[in-house]
Amino acid sequence: MILATTTSLAWQGTISPWLIVGATLLLLLAVAIAARWLLARGVSTTLTSWLTLLRVAAVVVFALILLQPALRSDWEEPPRETMLILADRSLSMAQRADKSQAESRADWAARQIGAASLADRFHLEWYAIDRAARPVDGPPSEVPAGLDTDLGASLEGAVNHARALGKHVDRVLLASDGRDQGEIDPAEVARRLGVKVDVLAMPAGEDGAEQGAAILAVQSARRVLVGSDTQFHVTIRRGGAGEGSAVRLIAGGKTLAEVPLVSGEKGESVVSLRFRPDRAGEHEIAFQLVTSSGTATPFPLIVPVVDERHEVLILEESWRWEYKFLHRLLEEDPSFRFTAFLARGGGAFAQFASPDRRVNLVGFPQNEADLSPFDVVILGDVNPARWPAAVPAAFARLVREEGRSLVIIAGPGWTNLAQFPDLAALLPVELSRESGAPVEGPIEVRLRSEAKESAFFVQLPSGPDGELPPVDRVYPVLRKKPGATVLLEAANRRNAQGPLIVAAEQTVGRGRVLLLATDTLWKWHTLTPPPGPTPYALFWQQAFRALAPPKAAAGGAKLELTAERSRGQVGRTLRIAARVSGSGTAPVTLQGNVTAPDGERTSLPFLPSDSAAWRGEILPQREGIQAIEVQAIAAGKAVAESTLSVPVEKSADESQPGSVDRGRLENLAAATGGSWVEPDRAESWPQPRETTGLMVTRSWHTNFWENGFLLVLLAAILTIDWGIRLWQGMT
Repeated sequence: MILATTTSLAWQGTISPWLIVGATLLLLLAVAIAARWLLARGVSTTLTSWLTLLRVAAVVVFALILLQPALRSDWEEPPRETMLILADRSLSMAQRADKSQAESRADWAARQIGAASLADRFHLEWYAIDRAARPVDGPPSEVPAGLDTDLGASLEGAVNHARALGKHVDRVLLASDGRDQGEIDPAEVARRLGVKVDVLAMPAGEDGAEQGAAILAVQSARRVLVGSDTQFHVTIRRGGAGEGSAVRLIAGGKTLAEVPLVSGEKGESVVSLRFRPDRAGEHEIAFQLVTSSGTATPFPLIVPVVDERHEVLILEESWRWEYKFLHRLLEEDPSFRFTAFLARGGGAFAQFASPDRRVNLVGFPQNEADLSPFDVVILGDVNPARWPAAVPAAFARLVREEGRSLVIIAGPGWTNLAQFPDLAALLPVELSRESGAPVEGPIEVRLRSEAKESAFFVQLPSGPDGELPPVDRVYPVLRKKPGATVLLEAANRRNAQGPLIVAAEQTVGRGRVLLLATDTLWKWHTLTPPPGPTPYALFWQQAFRALAPPKAAAGGAKLELTAERSRGQVGRTLRIAARVSGSGTAPVTLQGNVTAPDGERTSLPFLPSDSAAWRGEILPQREGIQAIEVQAIAAGKAVAESTLSVPVEKSADESQPGSVDRGRLENLAAATGGSWVEPDRAESWPQPRETTGLMVTRSWHTNFWENGFLLVLLAAILTIDWGIRLWQGMT
């Protein structure tokens, strides 16, 4: 929409205007004399008039050539975002998009994008991708011929290229079948670059119906405590109606849980199963899909179960409902013991505690020695000015250096924390003067994309339409800190920085800090999904297990293993990163082993990449689950150990027929906050951001001499004049 237009004419000639005027008048006088001479020679009045008009026009054009006029037009319009379109040009994109048509996947994608008229809403920059990205002018016309696809490297190359040209890029549309052969996770690349990836939903392909029902992945918590409910999210694929009727969880040859599937569904879906271990150790479990033709191959998983109990300290200034429900929840959880201090006025505190707690405090904590036995500390609506002077600094050191976790539940007086630098530095957000005045609701809340896979919300059930229960009030913070992650935000309440933050967390040194900017989360306890625990109980159970520091086998060390890709491929290197913390000053070495699906064990060497991190590589030769076991050795003793199970699938050859990897593409869009674009649904196509009040100025400029228009016009007039005289026999 153009709001205003201004047009101006400028003269850019270098000759004096008076000389141009004088020359023009002399030429016009010559034209008049020539007209009189023609009439005297008996030429008709009509012909003389036409020749005179042509010569006057030639004189005027000649004068304009000397003056060199330039026309400029300026107008204002809303700015257009830059969107990169990554068009996959690997061999697999030459396959037919649909068995009933001859159109290739690449041509189908280009046609859909063209029909959506994205150029009317965005400034489009096209890139052809396979192993890397290369800029092209418009939809690529080349035949797909790339040997394989590396989505991560292509995404990074395209975004960096566009930004090097000065373009602001935060949105990418990917047109690919998802058969990614790269070793870098494109979702991680997108998060690092700060871009959203919208993904075009392509047809399954000419062989799409041949994909049978299967379990694609299983997601669960990193560790399981004895007696605690653990929920597994099982991703399944069904290629046709009626395929797959139930998913089972099997352990020790017995079916411990079974979830029926909705009949008639196709494509990928996620089901949840619960497991409560009754003993510590490694549990070998399996997930099995029951189909109409029998049972599919089980998906095995090894679950480490530990018998750990963690000490929780709660400090509160008032008897809030949030504390009452949290108190009851901790009493019923066998994995945690708690100690709580509630202010009674006059500097006195009432103490409540679990009967079997290991920490016995005579009174309110006075120093770091009193605080160090606690693994998790929950601060309610507190005023640190009433604490002993050493306590705020002790909190900060225990979190940063000892790996303790801190939970902060906002209240009217929680802004007092900002007055103490040691505590303010732990907060994942910045507070303002208004942070103590709640915004009243009900306030609808939503998960941020990065929170959906976090340990805080992976098991949390949502409502019938996918939403979480609302909260009654939110204490508004100014903004999140650069290193923090927003988990929950208000769906319909904002401040100048964006949606109101409801929950956020960050890592501080070796510890973690979780902030809840509401004290009405207890309302979730009133929403009981039959049967099972409430959303409130599930959230806190997950939060405590995510925050509780793991108990060390010896010496307080912690070993973390991470695979650079969630699923490996046969014949392609899979890198494993290891990090050790809390091992003290003794030198640490790592010893690793890999157990292949057939039971063959091989050593896994690790090389240090910095003082506390190591990197190892495995080259899978068989499909199935690769079990990786690593020990951290210091002074001849094992100070920490960890296991990691990585599924390995068959290496894909893009020259061979294959279906669209819809699950991988959907996960990429969800993980980056992008859209899953279904061409037939106009609302699924990306839309520009709202730019209320923001306008940019566009300009159009042309010099009629430099573009050759006046010269061509003069030549045309003189040619017509000469042609008329030639036609009348006057030459």
